[in-house]
Amino acid sequence: MTVFHVEFDHLLQELDPTETTLEFRNAARAFTDNDLRKIDAQMNEQHAFHHPLWKDMGDRGLTGLNVPTEYGGVGQGYLPLVAVTDEISQASGSVGLSYIADTALYSNQIRIHGSEKQKEKYLPGIASGEKVGFLAISEPDAGSDAIGGMRTMAKKVDGGYLLNGTKIWITNGARIDPETKEKIPGDYGVVYAVTSQEGGKKKVTTFTVERGMEGFAAGQKINKVSMRGSETWELVFTDCFVPDENVLKAPGEGTTILMKGLDYERLLLAAGAIGIGTEAMHDMVEYVNTRKQFGRPIGANQAVAYDIADMQAELQAARNLAYITAAMTDKTQRISAPTASAVFLQASKIADRIANRNVHYHGGNGLTSEYRAQRLADDARLYLTG
Repeated sequence: MTVFHVEFDHLLQELDPTETTLEFRNAARAFTDNDLRKIDAQMNEQHAFHHPLWKDMGDRGLTGLNVPTEYGGVGQGYLPLVAVTDEISQASGSVGLSYIADTALYSNQIRIHGSEKQKEKYLPGIASGEKVGFLAISEPDAGSDAIGGMRTMAKKVDGGYLLNGTKIWITNGARIDPETKEKIPGDYGVVYAVTSQEGGKKKVTTFTVERGMEGFAAGQKINKVSMRGSETWELVFTDCFVPDENVLKAPGEGTTILMKGLDYERLLLAAGAIGIGTEAMHDMVEYVNTRKQFGRPIGANQAVAYDIADMQAELQAARNLAYITAAMTDKTQRISAPTASAVFLQASKIADRIANRNVHYHGGNGLTSEYRAQRLADDARLYLTG
């Protein structure tokens, strides 16, 4: 066991003396030890997610981690979810990101804001890994002005709403059918749309949609340079009828739901960044201790050793902040926007720094596909951009 894992175990035991979190972290580690790093390399080359992984995670209880037991999940809080996300992201940034979109961005919205009927209908499939969820906020021209720039409209009609518009950058939003090779929309999704405008301010409503709804289609697949195995799609809604029973909470409550959700999501995204930073640190330490120049390992140079020590300290600080925040969130059942933003910012910055220094210490090898260094740097960049 490396020093990184020893520090990790001590932190979890301090925050959760029952060792429940450690148990789920170990379940995630068993999953990642099942050749996930090799699968990540294949997904990266193919720009496609390996969908059998969902069932594997479901069988281990990982996809139902934050789903209440009455809906087929295991009813855990944010601390285990952060630990599992961290662990999965170490082996595959792509799987980690898709996992966050499914378990946090989608199921968390249903768990917190969904009606009893919605929970009964949608959460069991997510918990088992048989269904995959997505969250659709972003639009082509909106950028970070998610509400002000939103153009997708939902017009009230008898019995429900007609959705019209385009969403983009949607993780898990669609996939290619392995048999027909056709594009098919994602299983379940939470979609935000404008339902009215009062005094220059848009009223947004949150809907849950599912594959098979007429007018719901997959658009173009977006080929990224980061986390290529986590598929990102454009989704198109053309007079897509969504029944009243699929409105989350109440009409016009979308902005409140969105902003509250972002705070929890940032905490999980921080865990994803920490996982990639940890993997890059492992990769860097291994390389500088085996790569010899002028008769000794390059890691024997004080400048290199000091640099790595500083980064390791910052990485541990980021992990401590994220894990302690998760434990406090479980205790208080709330997290503030400034806290969540600070956690995500610190984690993404140090992950990006470590991953890029890893490329630097690999020299020319870091710019080849034979080594993971450049891929880890590409993946870390996605979180910093986010």
